[in-house]
Amino acid sequence: MLDSLGSDAGTYLNARGFEDWATEYGYDPDSRRAEAIWKAVGKQMADLRKVLGESGLEELAFKTDRL
Repeated sequence: MLDSLGSDAGTYLNARGFEDWATEYGYDPDSRRAEAIWKAVGKQMADLRKVLGESGLEELAFKTDRL
């Protein structure tokens, strides 16, 4: 589970915005469903940032080996 959160964090934080993220994951940037997923991941990142702090979130996203 933590590995999945780290992976989501990395791709979300690296994206230049919704359209970039949607394209990376193969979603249609005009899709409301894709936008809802983007917003859910954004909330997840905000919650992780509250728990881990900015440096902890960066470490989870970019400095942790993936399984």
